[in-house]
Amino acid sequence: MLQLLRNVFKNDNCKRLCSTERTFEEIKIPVPWGHLAAKWWGPQNFRPILAFHGWLDNSGTFDRLVPHLPANIGILAVDYPGHGLSSHLPNGFVYHIIDAMFLFKRVIDYFKWEKVSFMAHSVGAMYSFTYTMFYPDKVDFLIFFDGLFYVFKQDTLAKKMSRTIDNFLRYDNLMTTKSLPPSYTYAELIELQHTGSLKSIHADCAKYILHRNIKSVDSKPGMYQFTRDLRLKVPTLMRWTEETIVESAKRVKCPLFFSLGKSSYLRKTGSFPVMQNVLNTIRQNNDHVHEYHLEGTHHLHLNTPEQLYPLVNEFLSKYYRDDNC
Repeated sequence: MLQLLRNVFKNDNCKRLCSTERTFEEIKIPVPWGHLAAKWWGPQNFRPILAFHGWLDNSGTFDRLVPHLPANIGILAVDYPGHGLSSHLPNGFVYHIIDAMFLFKRVIDYFKWEKVSFMAHSVGAMYSFTYTMFYPDKVDFLIFFDGLFYVFKQDTLAKKMSRTIDNFLRYDNLMTTKSLPPSYTYAELIELQHTGSLKSIHADCAKYILHRNIKSVDSKPGMYQFTRDLRLKVPTLMRWTEETIVESAKRVKCPLFFSLGKSSYLRKTGSFPVMQNVLNTIRQNNDHVHEYHLEGTHHLHLNTPEQLYPLVNEFLSKYYRDDNC
């Protein structure tokens, strides 16, 4: 049943909903603990834009946007470990921002790319931005949706870190039990995806995330379970200080596209003024920062891609080069 849903979804996504005819291929990238699942949109004879999703999402987050981007540009949208169709990390291992840097390097080295271009959402943008700070000469350009960096207030950092460690170990121990995870109807999953995102993902767009995050329950026809790693309920363990981010941002010289939803929950966090500070810092030595504030939520790229793709296409027309091999 789930495979049928996926086939219907794929045909719907690539034929009916898209303004341009565009297909993708499911691929697997080998890693020591298993594989990374990814969707390669468009041509594969030269380097694509590397796309990364947000926390608890998967590569389906770009399914409504990518078909509207230029068909001659490849997009490789990757499921992070523990997300989508990618392998989970082994028991006892933590999902950590620094480990994501090793992951990025593994992918880039696997394809033998000299440089990379990023398109990313939320935590995916944070990871991509971190990689760019580490390897500023290896990145062509950045396209970020509702994400740049997240910070903790210094006076609450220690308390939050201790709580994160305790919660992670609790979920890690649960991974070794034989108890079955809860099961839901598909309608219930839609509602859970909607409310679990703080209603950032519209209910009618939840299917784009769900189809890579669930499996059918053999013993319960019509019921489904989440397949993402339970440990992902605990946020990534490490975040930088504002001072470190701002100082490191001076290294970012490549073109940057940054958009933020006017109703995004990020505007209510302590990270929002830091993002503005970082963008202003980059502008001091970079004339190619394009910043947009658009109507919509944290997931406006999924809910209302028609707002974004004309702006992204304009950015690509300026900075994308098909000799990026």
